[in-house]
Amino acid sequence: MKYFTPDLIQRGNSLDDDVADAANDEWERAIVRSNRRWKTIRNAFPKAVQRFDENQVCLHDAQLLSMGRQGDTFVMVLQPEPPAQTMVLLTFTLDDEPVIDTKALPDRENYAYVTWMYEEFDLDRRKRCTFEVLLSNGWSVKLLFRDFQYLITQQLFPVPQVILDPAFAQPQPPVSQPA
Repeated sequence: MKYFTPDLIQRGNSLDDDVADAANDEWERAIVRSNRRWKTIRNAFPKAVQRFDENQVCLHDAQLLSMGRQGDTFVMVLQPEPPAQTMVLLTFTLDDEPVIDTKALPDRENYAYVTWMYEEFDLDRRKRCTFEVLLSNGWSVKLLFRDFQYLITQQLFPVPQVILDPAFAQPQPPVSQPA
């Protein structure tokens, strides 16, 4: 992440008010810098990325239901937070191996219930399209891609409450077995 870095997020969650306030000010500046950067690079991206931006698809706090890969196709399936009754499917055609950092945000638990925190589209030094997302389990997923598609569908079959409720995703203590 270039603007909404794991370090900035951790400082924003500090119990020290001075540290958290300074991080909040830095966060506001990061929003301005990110928006400015996006305006200068937007036209270099596939039209679907531009439509995704124009439609203001907000995935913040959406539940990541699954992600997978077959060949050069990388797919993410999300359910926006209630009251939305939609599912979002993101499909990337990769130009390189995905980079998944499972320790981008240290001290995060790897729960089954994972939410989408922040994403950034950018260009690398060679002007190739990149995408990075930070997830609530502490993972960062970075993709170098050449094409992108998204689909927003009405949810017809509800996801079981066991998956939707974070309380069900918390690790449970082992159950002692009688000897």
